[in-house]
Amino acid sequence: MSKNEIAPAVMAPSLRILAGAGFVLFATIVLLLPAIKDNYSPVQDGISEGALGRYGYLQVAAFFGLGIGSISLAISLVRDVRSPQVGALVGLSGICMLAAGAFSADRMDGPSTTMHGTVHLLAAALAFTAVISAMLLAARLFRSNDILRPLARLSFALGLAALALFVTAGAGIGPFGLIQRTNVTVVLVWLLAVVLRGRHTEARV
Repeated sequence: MSKNEIAPAVMAPSLRILAGAGFVLFATIVLLLPAIKDNYSPVQDGISEGALGRYGYLQVAAFFGLGIGSISLAISLVRDVRSPQVGALVGLSGICMLAAGAFSADRMDGPSTTMHGTVHLLAAALAFTAVISAMLLAARLFRSNDILRPLARLSFALGLAALALFVTAGAGIGPFGLIQRTNVTVVLVWLLAVVLRGRHTEARV
């Protein structure tokens, strides 16, 4: 095949399934955990606090699912979709999510801050920063790809929304749990949109 020909290059099915499964697992656990966990409010309590106490292992599994899903998507973005910059940021976010799962958070109303709680907080903050940066960068880079171009405007709109929610939560404005979950929903919508669109991607070979 010549260098000027276009050949179909879809995301590898295994990576696409792994990514989608990880994102859905995370969303499902975040949605259902407040219903089975005592004294855990989806409006006031942060997602990370779900890893503390009873059923905490479920939230840890959710973090690992999101991390593995993000890394799987990142590999495909770099290898199959030919978007290394966006892929690197998504991959960094995934690695940080694995760290957030490995190190438990401190209670927001706790008397002190522990080392593992600090690591968790930094990892989660870097994960959000990386994926939001990926969304905003994709708004520009996806314009040059005939198949991913439909996601350019969506990336920009969702990226701005995620950035605004991230800043709002960090500033302590409004109910933290609700704002954080809304932010996570925005990010997951974008991640899943990229996974689904990746089925149709064409790349120059």
